[in-house]
Amino acid sequence: MGYLLDQLEKNNLLKNINIIITSDHGMTNSKLPPILVTKYVDSNLIDFNRSLFSYVSHIYPKEMSQLNQLYDALQNLPNTTIYYKKDVPYFFHYSNSDRIGNAK
Repeated sequence: MGYLLDQLEKNNLLKNINIIITSDHGMTNSKLPPILVTKYVDSNLIDFNRSLFSYVSHIYPKEMSQLNQLYDALQNLPNTTIYYKKDVPYFFHYSNSDRIGNAK
């Protein structure tokens, strides 16, 4: 980023360009092996059409009546912290979207 800004300033372009910086979640190397969620959680509880699995996962129950059962089962995953959507800490700025799963 510093190189980009330096070059834009050097070429008198910095004041004439808009820069948009974006970021993605889960794009990090990990020494830990991937976690196979279905090794710990009954796959019949998970809506795989809506859920996304990565370093930051969005996990939806097949039926909302199963949410607590799914949450309890997810607590067994090693090296993870599981939150209900409503309980994600504010400092993550990560809880006010319909695209975020019920448990993460």
